[in-house]
Amino acid sequence: MTLKFSPPTVTIFQDYAFSLLWVGGWCLDLKFPPGFQFGAATSAYQVEGAWNVSDKGENIWDSMLHSNPSLISDGMNGDVSCDSYHQWRTDVQMAHNLGLHFYRFSVSWSRILPTGFPNRISEDGAKYYNKLIDGLLKKGIEPVVTLYHFDLPQSIQTLGGWTNPLIADWFADYARIVFSLYADRVKTWITINEPLIMCDHIYNLGNVVPMVHEEELGPFLCNKNVLLAHAKAWRIYDEDFKPQYNGKLSIANNPIWLDPASEKDEELTELAREFGAGRYSDPIYSAEGGWPPSIEKIMAEYSKKQGYPYSRLPSFTDEEKKLIQGTYDFYSLNHYTARLVREAHKNETPGPWFVAGSKELNAVLEIDPTWAYTDLSYLAVAPKGIRRQIKWLKDRYNNVSILITENGFATRDPDLYDTGRINFIRDYLKEILLAIKEDGANVIGYTVWSLMDNFEWMFGYSLKFGLYSVDFKDPQRLREPRASAFFYSSVIKHHSLDIPHSSHQYHHLKRKNLIQDKTSATSRIRVNCELMLIYTLSLAYILVKTMLITMVSFQAVVLCALFTRTWGIDLTFPRNFKFGAASAAYQVEGGWNADGKGESIWDRYVHEHPEVIKGGATGDVAADSYHRWRDDVRAATKLKLQFYRISINWPRILPSGFTNEINQAGVKYYSDLIDSLLEAGIEPIVTLYHWELPVKIQDLGGWANPLIVKWFGDYSRVIFSLYANRVKTWLTMNEPVAVCDYVYNSGLYAPGVKEPFFGPYLCNKHLMLAHAKAYRIFDEEFRPKYTGKISLANNVLWIEPLTANDTELAQLGREHQTGRYSHQVFSTKGGWPPSVEKVMLEYSLKHGFKESRLPPFTKEEIEFMKGTADFYGMNYYTTNLIRRAKPGEDYGVWFFTGSPELDAILEYPLDAYYGESPLLPIVPKGLRKELAWLKEQYGDIDFLITENGLSTSSYNLADYDRVKYMKEHLEQILLSIKADNVSVIGYGAWSLIDNFEWLGGYGTKFGLYEVDFEHPNRTRTARASAYYYSCIIEKRSLDVPDSCFKKNYPVHNIRTRETEPKKCPNSGYVLTNSGHCLNIFPLALSFILSKL
Repeated sequence: MTLKFSPPTVTIFQDYAFSLLWVGGWCLDLKFPPGFQFGAATSAYQVEGAWNVSDKGENIWDSMLHSNPSLISDGMNGDVSCDSYHQWRTDVQMAHNLGLHFYRFSVSWSRILPTGFPNRISEDGAKYYNKLIDGLLKKGIEPVVTLYHFDLPQSIQTLGGWTNPLIADWFADYARIVFSLYADRVKTWITINEPLIMCDHIYNLGNVVPMVHEEELGPFLCNKNVLLAHAKAWRIYDEDFKPQYNGKLSIANNPIWLDPASEKDEELTELAREFGAGRYSDPIYSAEGGWPPSIEKIMAEYSKKQGYPYSRLPSFTDEEKKLIQGTYDFYSLNHYTARLVREAHKNETPGPWFVAGSKELNAVLEIDPTWAYTDLSYLAVAPKGIRRQIKWLKDRYNNVSILITENGFATRDPDLYDTGRINFIRDYLKEILLAIKEDGANVIGYTVWSLMDNFEWMFGYSLKFGLYSVDFKDPQRLREPRASAFFYSSVIKHHSLDIPHSSHQYHHLKRKNLIQDKTSATSRIRVNCELMLIYTLSLAYILVKTMLITMVSFQAVVLCALFTRTWGIDLTFPRNFKFGAASAAYQVEGGWNADGKGESIWDRYVHEHPEVIKGGATGDVAADSYHRWRDDVRAATKLKLQFYRISINWPRILPSGFTNEINQAGVKYYSDLIDSLLEAGIEPIVTLYHWELPVKIQDLGGWANPLIVKWFGDYSRVIFSLYANRVKTWLTMNEPVAVCDYVYNSGLYAPGVKEPFFGPYLCNKHLMLAHAKAYRIFDEEFRPKYTGKISLANNVLWIEPLTANDTELAQLGREHQTGRYSHQVFSTKGGWPPSVEKVMLEYSLKHGFKESRLPPFTKEEIEFMKGTADFYGMNYYTTNLIRRAKPGEDYGVWFFTGSPELDAILEYPLDAYYGESPLLPIVPKGLRKELAWLKEQYGDIDFLITENGLSTSSYNLADYDRVKYMKEHLEQILLSIKADNVSVIGYGAWSLIDNFEWLGGYGTKFGLYEVDFEHPNRTRTARASAYYYSCIIEKRSLDVPDSCFKKNYPVHNIRTRETEPKKCPNSGYVLTNSGHCLNIFPLALSFILSKL
């Protein structure tokens, strides 16, 4: 006769049989040691909900899932989740009814610090955790608090997150605040949860929020920074809080246990254990500190093999080793699964660590086919792994106390009758008992993941880990105990695995609730919150149509004649003055993915956010200069240019951004272009960086990460080694004020990040240091052999006071806009402008920061940057007026509308006129004033105007407006040279050809040559301005006849803001063709002095 049991009956029978066999047959004690504690765990984002309640800040999960809901398998997010923010009393009651000794939960960084930084502490956020902690203590449950469980403030992720070394200090600031709030009651702390997931999994796969895929440096930078952040938090607690409150603190590691696939894989498997567990444990727990020596060795060898000049595993300084070593009171172990390790077969490429293998180790990870599975396939059930992992830690780290802080079973079935979970908990607890009783391990506690079903990261609500089920369709998020809750409660009650089982108890689950009767008025806590998921993104496009003043060319000739014949002023340019034009790689090259080129931030930005660019345009083809560079050289030759300024596309040369791989096709492209220019007698001026940052470097924090100084130095050395034998004039950076201030204040340019607190100023500092690094490399390694000059190209905004009362404010505005990117290099004292240092410190302290948001320079850094320029590269486009802000007035975005730090508003001059861009009022006299101010600030230095140009909108060859613009600005340059004795050595028109004009796409035109972007050959055609400029270059004078450039083009007008004809104040002024009143006495004086 065959007995047939239903699955539940079979399971219960097996439980009895196992218990009898273990106790009766082997006579092992199934009781846990005295003092052994049982708990359960959750984390903030996974259960709290209330994502925007009160003043909570946005974290990386909030941000990513609102913008990309499809990332999650069920399309859900954690906006409400279990609603534990409101239902914490229910959670406490559940923990109490289970009989938990402790409940592990995490603090949401952005709920306590809405900005991510310590300038503001949320009273409501602090109150929530106070209530939860006090509620647990009243029930006799110890709160075990995790400071960080994956929910990084978005503001900090924007600055590079865990790959930015500065995060160690930001985390320490956060930790200190949390300790100060709760250390009087919380006695057990976890600093960081599962760094192996945060670093290795996220950066190697890129499929978990924040969705950053950078497997070369990301995992290892993150690894180091996590350890430093943990250590700083531990030291703060140890020195400032432990003496008074006597608590314990650790970091929760989640190593996967690794067994060899065969005997020959024993050595490789131990190496893999050190690569996984050892990298996150040795620096803290080992007697020597630092990385496991075997991992240091293999990483150095593999990095060299890849072409890196240094190990991808960042080294620790002696001070860092000492800081990290010994920062523990116990070992916090999260454990779920195991793997087998074998050497990769010939021609087999290991998958990503730690899911499938490791290229560095040439190892493959596999699941033993005999192991059982959870409903999450990569979490195979291998209970023996936890015992072996515990023993490995015991032997390696001197029998350290171990607290199991997570262990759990995943299902997709919401059924309350979860016998699989019961088996899992029982089997793993059995192995823990064996580790204690047979191996002598000091395991002090066990934690089930998790107390209740929750938002399981990329799986949303489709995966269940909870002892309690949660009905996520119920507005009150009803919790009900599963069979595993009864089982675990019984284990805790009996402090043993030798517990009675009752099938009757399990079959009546639906009628019994560990919380209370479902009909009770208090059994469901109603959700009284309304979710506001309203996101507004508004871009104000001010469409300005331009009209030319009739007969511009006629007036130009009349004014020229007035200058030369009436006053006898020499309109010729000095002999050493050079004329050129400019372009930039992304704006003209196209070939965005051609011939091995890597991806830049603009490639990614325009592909992911076409709605931001006018017409949804991209630079994928642009003017196709990658293939049609000969056309560009011909255009430059016809203009008779003396120089052509180009930029190098960083990822076209270094596809990854790093020097491990040099793209020879990219090298050849720029080499051919440079050679062709030289053959035509045109000097190539090369910009190293014109906004085309490799995405891999941006994903590591970009310009907010101090390591970019080294990375840019490495890149510049490669470029110098390739082209310094032919290129004699270099620019390191183009418009750092746009790279830093505009990008981080507005978030509208690639890479599309917005973080106005620290972003602009960290970027500012690192960019200036990177410039200096490149300069020093050139000066020491290349200039002695090749000669040459090098500088950076600043985008200067001339700022005038609106009224006489705003004179000091205008000076401060200039220092804030131009001085922050010049003073370090060109002043005799170096460093930040003192006035800016003062105002930034005062503003920072006033707004809750304990120090200035403007990062300081060390003495060594000040000296390093001083004098790192051979001339001043200057882009000039516009002038603004400045005034004090009115109470409550919106400052907008610096450097376009205002500055909260300066309490200032920028306005446009009333006498300005406009091209296509409403953001660039045209004020030619501002150029001269800026040159005079810079000379006054920094002495007699050479100035090269590296950009200056007019934006127009339509296809139009008769661009007399651009002729007028160019003439008026060149007039101001001549005045600077001849009247103000400023050494201006050249002028570069922006731009040689129409191109991709950033947010303006192809609707904005700056080119001397028109480009037909609808034609497959991107035909270039000279505009009137090209002929005009060619005439000036040929004659080296502004005194050129109309016949030089006047063609059969229609004439149109430029719009001005003036409604009444302007009159000049007295006879000493001449009304120019732009409507400006020009003081002509300096011209006359210059003429007289030149004759003396």
